[in-house]
Amino acid sequence: MRMPILYALSYPDRFVSDLPRLNLNDFKSFVFQEVDLKKFRNLALAYSALNEGGNMPCIMNAANEVAVSAFLNGEIGFTRMPDVVEYAMNKTVFSSDPDLDFLEITDLNGRKAARDYINKLVKK
Repeated sequence: MRMPILYALSYPDRFVSDLPRLNLNDFKSFVFQEVDLKKFRNLALAYSALNEGGNMPCIMNAANEVAVSAFLNGEIGFTRMPDVVEYAMNKTVFSSDPDLDFLEITDLNGRKAARDYINKLVKK
């Protein structure tokens, strides 16, 4: 994780580093575990959006972008981001077969719903 953290800290530039490159041949095996969807609620919401289909992934993405921005700007805490996304997913009109125009409207409405929820949180 040192290299990804170094990249994140130096973005958009790159610090010069003597850290070794990851060589996947150095590992004999990898062990993957099932994700705790209660702990990682945004992932559960993403799976839900994919399963529902239609314009739901668009709603989820729009709300997530607003939530991340609000977190980075100090408006909400990290653990409130799934609340924002879930609220927008529940409040934005769903279509099982959206066209491009509807997806553009969905994006705007998903962002507005997310922003409305954040504004309610900030006022508390």
